[in-house]
Amino acid sequence: MPSSTPSPASAGTPAAARAVLDAAPGARTPAAALERWLEASPASYPPDGQTAIVTIQGAEGSGRTTALLKMALDCADAGRSAILVAADTVRAGARDAIRACADALGLPFAEAFTPGELVRAAARAPRGACLFVDTPAGAWAPPPIPGAAHFAYLAIPAHWQAAAARAAFLDVPFGRFAGAVLTGADLAPTLAAGLELLAETGLGLAFLSAGRDIAAGITVADPPAIAAALFPAPAPRLAATA
Repeated sequence: MPSSTPSPASAGTPAAARAVLDAAPGARTPAAALERWLEASPASYPPDGQTAIVTIQGAEGSGRTTALLKMALDCADAGRSAILVAADTVRAGARDAIRACADALGLPFAEAFTPGELVRAAARAPRGACLFVDTPAGAWAPPPIPGAAHFAYLAIPAHWQAAAARAAFLDVPFGRFAGAVLTGADLAPTLAAGLELLAETGLGLAFLSAGRDIAAGITVADPPAIAAALFPAPAPRLAATA
Protein backbone atom coordinates (compact mmCIF):
# COMPACT_ATOMS: atom_id res chain seq x y z
CA MET A 1 0.00 0.00 0.00
CA PRO A 2 1.46 3.41 -0.92
CA SER A 3 2.59 5.45 2.04
CA SER A 4 0.28 8.30 0.96
CA THR A 5 -2.84 6.13 1.46
CA PRO A 6 -4.27 6.30 4.98
CA SER A 7 -4.50 2.99 6.80
CA PRO A 8 -5.65 3.94 10.30
CA ALA A 9 -5.04 1.37 13.00
CA SER A 10 -8.56 2.12 14.14
CA ALA A 11 -9.96 0.83 10.86
CA GLY A 12 -9.46 -2.90 11.28
CA THR A 13 -12.86 -3.92 9.87
CA PRO A 14 -14.28 -2.93 6.48
CA ALA A 15 -17.07 -0.92 8.13
CA ALA A 16 -14.60 1.00 10.31
CA ALA A 17 -12.19 1.60 7.43
CA ARG A 18 -15.00 2.87 5.21
CA ALA A 19 -16.23 5.27 7.92
CA VAL A 20 -12.78 6.77 8.44
CA LEU A 21 -11.80 7.03 4.80
CA ASP A 22 -15.18 8.42 3.68
CA ALA A 23 -14.75 11.24 6.21
CA ALA A 24 -11.22 12.04 5.09
CA PRO A 25 -10.91 11.97 1.29
CA GLY A 26 -7.46 12.98 0.19
CA ALA A 27 -5.87 12.68 3.63
CA ARG A 28 -2.21 11.89 3.16
CA THR A 29 -1.42 10.31 6.53
CA PRO A 30 -3.22 7.95 8.90
CA ALA A 31 -3.14 10.64 11.61
CA ALA A 32 -4.79 13.19 9.30
CA ALA A 33 -7.49 10.70 8.29
CA LEU A 34 -8.24 9.79 11.88
CA GLU A 35 -8.37 13.41 13.01
CA ARG A 36 -10.75 14.40 10.19
CA TRP A 37 -13.04 11.45 10.90
CA LEU A 38 -13.24 12.28 14.62
CA GLU A 39 -13.99 15.93 13.84
CA ALA A 40 -16.66 15.00 11.28
CA SER A 41 -18.45 12.46 13.46
CA PRO A 42 -21.46 13.84 15.34
CA ALA A 43 -21.45 14.20 19.12
CA SER A 44 -23.61 16.58 21.13
CA TYR A 45 -23.57 17.95 24.66
CA PRO A 46 -26.19 19.50 26.97
CA PRO A 47 -26.35 23.21 26.15
CA ASP A 48 -26.07 25.75 28.92
CA GLY A 49 -29.40 26.83 30.31
CA GLN A 50 -31.31 23.70 29.30
CA THR A 51 -32.28 21.10 31.87
CA ALA A 52 -30.83 17.77 30.77
CA ILE A 53 -31.15 14.11 31.67
CA VAL A 54 -27.69 12.58 31.17
CA THR A 55 -27.07 8.84 31.03
CA ILE A 56 -24.16 6.60 30.08
CA GLN A 57 -25.48 3.28 28.88
CA GLY A 58 -23.86 0.00 27.95
CA ALA A 59 -22.99 -3.47 29.12
CA GLU A 60 -22.47 -4.51 32.73
CA GLY A 61 -18.88 -3.81 33.76
CA SER A 62 -18.25 -1.37 30.91
CA GLY A 63 -17.32 1.50 33.24
CA ARG A 64 -20.49 3.47 32.59
CA THR A 65 -21.27 4.33 36.24
CA THR A 66 -17.72 5.45 36.98
CA ALA A 67 -17.72 7.64 33.88
CA LEU A 68 -21.12 9.08 34.84
CA LEU A 69 -19.86 10.06 38.29
CA LYS A 70 -16.77 11.67 36.78
CA MET A 71 -18.96 13.61 34.37
CA ALA A 72 -21.27 14.81 37.16
CA LEU A 73 -18.37 16.08 39.25
CA ASP A 74 -16.79 17.77 36.23
CA CYS A 75 -20.12 19.47 35.51
CA ALA A 76 -20.40 20.73 39.09
CA ASP A 77 -16.79 21.94 39.07
CA ALA A 78 -17.64 23.98 35.97
CA GLY A 79 -20.33 25.79 37.95
CA ARG A 80 -23.42 24.04 36.62
CA SER A 81 -26.01 22.36 38.84
CA ALA A 82 -25.42 18.60 38.84
CA ILE A 83 -27.70 16.05 40.51
CA LEU A 84 -26.97 12.36 40.93
CA VAL A 85 -30.00 10.15 40.39
CA ALA A 86 -30.23 6.47 41.35
CA ALA A 87 -32.38 4.56 38.86
CA ASP A 88 -30.68 1.15 38.57
CA THR A 89 -33.31 -1.30 39.73
CA VAL A 90 -31.22 -4.38 38.85
CA ARG A 91 -27.73 -4.11 40.35
CA ALA A 92 -27.63 -4.93 44.05
CA GLY A 93 -26.48 -2.00 46.18
CA ALA A 94 -26.60 0.48 43.28
CA ARG A 95 -28.84 2.93 45.14
CA ASP A 96 -26.67 3.03 48.24
CA ALA A 97 -23.52 3.35 46.15
CA ILE A 98 -24.86 6.39 44.26
CA ARG A 99 -26.07 8.00 47.49
CA ALA A 100 -22.66 7.46 49.09
CA CYS A 101 -20.94 9.01 46.08
CA ALA A 102 -23.31 11.99 46.17
CA ASP A 103 -22.50 12.54 49.85
CA ALA A 104 -18.76 12.20 49.25
CA LEU A 105 -18.80 14.56 46.27
CA GLY A 106 -21.17 17.07 47.83
CA LEU A 107 -23.79 16.67 45.10
CA PRO A 108 -27.58 16.57 45.46
CA PHE A 109 -29.12 13.09 45.32
CA ALA A 110 -32.47 11.78 44.11
CA GLU A 111 -34.12 8.42 43.53
CA ALA A 112 -36.05 7.65 40.34
CA PHE A 113 -37.09 4.03 40.26
CA THR A 114 -40.35 4.88 38.52
CA PRO A 115 -41.02 7.27 35.62
CA GLY A 116 -43.02 9.55 37.89
CA GLU A 117 -40.13 9.90 40.33
CA LEU A 118 -37.80 11.03 37.53
CA VAL A 119 -40.36 13.56 36.29
CA ARG A 120 -40.66 14.97 39.80
CA ALA A 121 -36.88 15.08 40.27
CA ALA A 122 -36.50 17.04 37.03
CA ALA A 123 -39.32 19.41 38.02
CA ARG A 124 -37.60 20.17 41.35
CA ALA A 125 -34.18 20.71 39.79
CA PRO A 126 -32.92 24.24 39.09
CA ARG A 127 -33.44 25.39 35.54
CA GLY A 128 -30.48 24.34 33.41
CA ALA A 129 -29.39 21.56 35.78
CA CYS A 130 -27.98 18.26 34.57
CA LEU A 131 -29.47 15.15 36.18
CA PHE A 132 -26.94 12.32 35.91
CA VAL A 133 -29.02 9.15 36.03
CA ASP A 134 -27.42 5.81 36.94
CA THR A 135 -29.42 3.30 34.88
CA PRO A 136 -29.49 -0.49 34.58
CA ALA A 137 -27.18 -2.13 32.04
CA GLY A 138 -28.44 -2.05 28.48
CA ALA A 139 -30.62 0.46 26.66
CA TRP A 140 -32.76 2.82 28.74
CA ALA A 141 -35.06 5.71 27.90
CA PRO A 142 -36.62 8.26 30.27
CA PRO A 143 -40.29 9.24 30.22
CA PRO A 144 -41.21 12.48 28.42
CA ILE A 145 -40.20 15.37 30.67
CA PRO A 146 -41.35 18.88 29.71
CA GLY A 147 -38.43 21.26 29.32
CA ALA A 148 -35.75 18.55 29.66
CA ALA A 149 -33.71 16.87 26.91
CA HIS A 150 -32.11 13.43 27.18
CA PHE A 151 -28.41 13.10 26.34
CA ALA A 152 -27.48 9.41 26.29
CA TYR A 153 -23.90 8.30 25.70
CA LEU A 154 -22.77 4.78 24.87
CA ALA A 155 -19.92 3.33 26.96
CA ILE A 156 -17.35 1.62 24.71
CA PRO A 157 -14.68 -0.15 26.81
CA ALA A 158 -11.36 0.57 25.09
CA HIS A 159 -9.69 -2.32 26.94
CA TRP A 160 -12.19 -5.08 26.10
CA GLN A 161 -11.65 -7.68 23.42
CA ALA A 162 -13.42 -6.49 20.28
CA ALA A 163 -15.59 -9.61 20.03
CA ALA A 164 -16.91 -9.18 23.57
CA ALA A 165 -17.68 -5.51 23.01
CA ARG A 166 -19.46 -6.20 19.71
CA ALA A 167 -21.60 -8.87 21.38
CA ALA A 168 -22.63 -6.31 24.00
CA PHE A 169 -23.74 -3.90 21.25
CA LEU A 170 -26.18 -6.31 19.61
CA ASP A 171 -29.62 -4.70 19.27
CA VAL A 172 -28.35 -1.38 20.68
CA PRO A 173 -30.33 1.50 19.07
CA PHE A 174 -27.36 3.70 18.15
CA GLY A 175 -29.60 6.41 16.71
CA ARG A 176 -30.80 7.51 20.14
CA PHE A 177 -27.31 8.32 21.47
CA ALA A 178 -25.69 11.75 21.56
CA GLY A 179 -22.25 10.18 21.26
CA ALA A 180 -19.92 7.66 22.87
CA VAL A 181 -17.55 7.51 25.81
CA LEU A 182 -14.37 5.46 25.52
CA THR A 183 -13.96 3.95 28.99
CA GLY A 184 -10.93 2.21 30.46
CA ALA A 185 -8.66 4.33 28.28
CA ASP A 186 -5.82 3.87 30.78
CA LEU A 187 -6.11 0.05 30.62
CA ALA A 188 -5.75 -0.27 26.84
CA PRO A 189 -2.31 -0.35 25.17
CA THR A 190 -3.73 1.99 22.52
CA LEU A 191 -7.15 3.36 21.66
CA ALA A 192 -7.11 1.61 18.27
CA ALA A 193 -9.55 -1.17 19.16
CA GLY A 194 -11.96 1.23 20.88
CA LEU A 195 -11.89 3.61 17.93
CA GLU A 196 -12.56 0.71 15.58
CA LEU A 197 -15.68 -0.15 17.55
CA LEU A 198 -16.68 3.51 17.60
CA ALA A 199 -16.44 3.68 13.81
CA GLU A 200 -18.71 0.67 13.48
CA THR A 201 -21.41 2.32 15.59
CA GLY A 202 -21.45 5.52 13.55
CA LEU A 203 -21.41 7.59 16.75
CA GLY A 204 -19.20 10.56 17.49
CA LEU A 205 -16.65 10.40 20.29
CA ALA A 206 -17.80 12.70 23.10
CA PHE A 207 -15.55 11.79 26.05
CA LEU A 208 -12.56 9.73 27.18
CA SER A 209 -12.68 8.17 30.65
CA ALA A 210 -9.58 6.79 32.36
CA GLY A 211 -8.94 5.40 35.84
CA ARG A 212 -11.28 4.64 38.73
CA ASP A 213 -10.64 7.89 40.58
CA ILE A 214 -13.95 9.73 40.33
CA ALA A 215 -12.27 13.08 40.97
CA ALA A 216 -10.30 12.93 37.71
CA GLY A 217 -9.97 11.20 34.42
CA ILE A 218 -12.75 12.31 32.08
CA THR A 219 -12.08 14.68 29.21
CA VAL A 220 -13.93 15.97 26.18
CA ALA A 221 -12.57 14.21 23.09
CA ASP A 222 -9.72 16.11 21.42
CA PRO A 223 -9.28 14.78 17.85
CA PRO A 224 -5.79 16.23 17.20
CA ALA A 225 -4.46 14.86 20.50
CA ILE A 226 -6.01 11.42 19.93
CA ALA A 227 -4.62 11.21 16.40
CA ALA A 228 -1.17 12.33 17.52
CA ALA A 229 -1.12 9.76 20.34
CA LEU A 230 -2.13 6.91 18.03
CA PHE A 231 0.19 7.96 15.21
CA PRO A 232 3.13 9.86 16.78
CA ALA A 233 5.26 11.83 14.37
CA PRO A 234 8.65 10.19 13.71
CA ALA A 235 11.61 11.76 15.45
CA PRO A 236 13.73 13.89 13.11
CA ARG A 237 16.91 12.25 11.88
CA LEU A 238 20.20 13.76 12.91
CA ALA A 239 22.38 14.90 10.06
CA ALA A 240 25.47 12.77 9.59
CA THR A 241 28.69 14.43 10.58
CA ALA A 242 32.10 13.84 9.12
